[in-house]
Amino acid sequence: MRRLFPSIILVLTAFLYASSADMSAGESDSADSLTVSTRPKAALKTNIFYDATATVNLGLEVGLGKRVSLDVSGDIHPWTLPNGWMLTHYLVQPELRIWTKESFNGHFFALNAIGAKFNAGNIKNNFYFFGRDMSPLGRYRVEGVAYGAGAAYGYAFRVSRHVNLELELGLGYIRADFDAYRLGETETLYAQDSHIKYFGPTKGAFNVVILF
Repeated sequence: MRRLFPSIILVLTAFLYASSADMSAGESDSADSLTVSTRPKAALKTNIFYDATATVNLGLEVGLGKRVSLDVSGDIHPWTLPNGWMLTHYLVQPELRIWTKESFNGHFFALNAIGAKFNAGNIKNNFYFFGRDMSPLGRYRVEGVAYGAGAAYGYAFRVSRHVNLELELGLGYIRADFDAYRLGETETLYAQDSHIKYFGPTKGAFNVVILF
């Protein structure tokens, strides 16, 4: 539970900040009728989907124009799960967004890049992911880097003048370069300089957003 505290604090801060700011602004400011002076310039956010997996994450979005913004999100999962699964990773995903109405409000389309470092293994399973057999992760540990690019669609729901809820789904291409180690009493190198290529979902987000 302690690992979720940073994201929980951000969510609570969002609603406390929104409540106090909206009260000070008065009843006259509608969430849907923003002038140039009150239009958000930047935002902080956390992805509830990642929070549920104890992945610490934070995003920063900056408006570049009336209908253009730059979003940069980062995820960190530096620990082994209680069941022994190792899913350590560090990921950065910059994204250029084009909004159909105005920045931070309504529909948007996006192009993004992906960069990650990972260390995964001891994940005993019997499932397939987009046709790829994942069961070897129960017998091997893989360590390496991943990079790629993709496109996404999303929608931002205006909750109040200073809070949004945001949904986003993205598809893309990723290449992962890694070394594989056979698990056992003594870990041994199984394959060096291996790689896999992947095309499919690369982003899924339900963000709580603080607007500034």
